[in-house]
Amino acid sequence: MRRVTAALLSGKRVARGYLGVTAQAVPLPEALAAQLGQPSGLLLTHVEPLSPAEQGRLVQGDTLVRLNGRPLRDLRDL
Repeated sequence: MRRVTAALLSGKRVARGYLGVTAQAVPLPEALAAQLGQPSGLLLTHVEPLSPAEQGRLVQGDTLVRLNGRPLRDLRDL
């Protein structure tokens, strides 16, 4: 946050990624959680039309558990 604030105050441009989803952390079924070694994933509650997420064929109701091999347990991981 401090880097972004400092960059904006100095007149620099800050690039941020945009996926186009709203998500919430949800517990995974016990067997899947044991298999993946993580207790939760991210349930997509909304996918913006024409967003990168929709173009990547993500749909509302999908549950994401990994991104580039890294576990997704809560929104900070996304």
